[in-house]
Amino acid sequence: FNNKITSIVTSKNLKVIGDGAFLGCNYLTSVTISDTVEEVGNNAFNGRVLEKLTVGKNIKYLGSNAFGDVISSPWAKELPNGAVYFGNVLYRYKGTVNGAFSVKSGTTAIAENAFYGQNQMTSVTLPQGFELIGRYAFGDCTQLKTINLPNTLTDIYAYAFYNCTSLETFVMPKSVKEIKDEIFYNCTGEKSVTLSENLTSLSFGMFDNCSITELIVPEKVKFLGNAFLGNTTLQKITIKNANMDFGELALDHIPDSITAIYVHANLVDSFKDQFPSYADKFFAIA
Repeated sequence: FNNKITSIVTSKNLKVIGDGAFLGCNYLTSVTISDTVEEVGNNAFNGRVLEKLTVGKNIKYLGSNAFGDVISSPWAKELPNGAVYFGNVLYRYKGTVNGAFSVKSGTTAIAENAFYGQNQMTSVTLPQGFELIGRYAFGDCTQLKTINLPNTLTDIYAYAFYNCTSLETFVMPKSVKEIKDEIFYNCTGEKSVTLSENLTSLSFGMFDNCSITELIVPEKVKFLGNAFLGNTTLQKITIKNANMDFGELALDHIPDSITAIYVHANLVDSFKDQFPSYADKFFAIA
């Protein structure tokens, strides 16, 4: 794109603005995005120079820093403190959240870093119809203790709850089908996690530096991978899938703290034979 352009009005046929699409347009001060656009990628615009921003009502996904931040970006300077929404997406929170916060009805996604560092927020409630939590959405929210999730949530992106050290209990709705890497990284206060019954795999390092001691792995999960990498507290795992194949990769990072791995009775002997170093840890599900 011509980096001398000063204003853009997107086509009424456009649906997606890709990563870094206009990042190099250092004179672009005015952007109008049509109602047809549903996605805006990572760093799509240079927020440091953008003064006027109008976004269509049908936005469903916003990438990392799509329009810059809400502190130094010119377009956001006159906005009042509070949640900044574009279309169906909560993009950022301007100012400080004190205590509890409820995302407004109709919101379907929270963008990356939306609440990052909001360390005075103690609880958050997401509305029915909500679907996606972006990367680091609640990162470093160190006082966040309670998260109320709807049964419409389907995706949780990487590091979504990074360093939420006050989070103790997490109940994942059955609607969740996919989770990305290290979603609970450094949630040192987390004692209990209930996983969605519709997960088919666990993600890399998802319990890294968490404090959970027990975990039930749902029946549909077929792959554990390196889910327990970095965990030092887990003692008991129950595997509900009767056809589970751990694979070498999974057992490479089972915590030393493990005392019992419960599997279906017909699998106990085969696992003991396959992994003799863990033979004393395999037991039949009662």
